[in-house]
Amino acid sequence: MRSVSLCFLPILLLPFLASSQGTRPIPPGYVEAGKRPDPLASPPPIKSKGIDVQQLKRDREEFARLATAVPAQIDEVLQGKLPKDLQDNLKHVEKLARKLRSEVSPQ
Repeated sequence: MRSVSLCFLPILLLPFLASSQGTRPIPPGYVEAGKRPDPLASPPPIKSKGIDVQQLKRDREEFARLATAVPAQIDEVLQGKLPKDLQDNLKHVEKLARKLRSEVSPQ
């Protein structure tokens, strides 16, 4: 009787041993990778920033005024005269152009 129970003991323990060998540990980073958003999914919607229309109009008018004054000042430079506000006007035109470009471009 004792030999019969010893023969059945490995048979009874075999399913427990087989099931413990079948599971593999989860590699690090595998679970976190599943939580990341899909990189090929559609991009997030572009946030629309509020544009101050009145300020945009004032900047446009100032830009137009400075842009029309610069050619006359360049003509004075060609005649040998250096208008003292030419440098400031050119810098201001550049600054206004950069500001207007950033306000009207979608980002």
